[in-house]
Amino acid sequence: MSRPGVDYETVKYTAVKLLSQGIAPSVQKIREELGTGSNTTISEHLKFWRDEYAKKTIHHLPANMPKELISTFEVLWQTAMEHAQNQLAEYKKTVESERGIALLKEKDSEQAVSDLQLKLTELSCTLEQEIANKQKLDVELAIVNDHLSKQNEVIIVQKNQYEDRLKRVYEEKDHLITQCHHFQTEIKILHEKLTLQAEEQKRLFAKQNALQEQSETRWLKLIDQARQETKDERKKLENIRHQNSERIKKLESQLTNAQREIHENDVHLKTAQERIIQLRQEIKFIETEYIKSRAIIMKLEEEKKQRAISHSSKAKKERTTTQ
Repeated sequence: MSRPGVDYETVKYTAVKLLSQGIAPSVQKIREELGTGSNTTISEHLKFWRDEYAKKTIHHLPANMPKELISTFEVLWQTAMEHAQNQLAEYKKTVESERGIALLKEKDSEQAVSDLQLKLTELSCTLEQEIANKQKLDVELAIVNDHLSKQNEVIIVQKNQYEDRLKRVYEEKDHLITQCHHFQTEIKILHEKLTLQAEEQKRLFAKQNALQEQSETRWLKLIDQARQETKDERKKLENIRHQNSERIKKLESQLTNAQREIHENDVHLKTAQERIIQLRQEIKFIETEYIKSRAIIMKLEEEKKQRAISHSSKAKKERTTTQ
């Protein structure tokens, strides 16, 4: 919303107020006192007031003035008039200087407006291109999000499958380890049992050696039989161990493959997420540029409106002066 213009009466009142304070009224002083108004408008009103002020002269003192004070007041009045004329000359010089500066500023402003209009055109083209790019990116982002959503669903399903397979592999591995421990325990028990039997047989053999020499063949046979049974049990255990080892290797290989597939899927998911973050950053940058462009456009429109108001006020003042 544009600010209201400063009228002539306000400038006149402010100039008189500054004079009463012993301050020369200038465009800058009046603008500082008012806190508003353009330099051009204030300069025009101040010039009109100075011209009107210069025409007002007093040719005589009041008739009822005491005679003994007339000479004194004439000297004071003459001094005041000379001081006022000097100030008026300085005001005129200041006004001319400020007017020249205002004209230069006006030319600079017109050039700046021209440059800003050209820049506005360029920014409008850039904005249209950015909007088109944003729409294109929105479409790409929607496609990527849809693709990523589907890919995430597939990855989640695969991940659940791999986790189920991994769980089964661990369970089977634990089962095999439990079986291996069980077989080791049985072997240990069997070995202890055979050891006890061997010790028992040795004691019996030592005790009855003299009396049962004929049972030596039977004893040896029993020992051989026990050894053969132990050998068979050990061979059976070795086969079981070998089978379990092969199954464990196979399960570990499956586990490694499953972990590698999970890792690859995690890498794909991370890449897609990074792409989404990148697209979101690009969209945020485009939105920031769009906001900046809109701010520049609004500022240019505001300056253009202010300039139109200033020109309208100036033209109105010129018509009033002419009339």
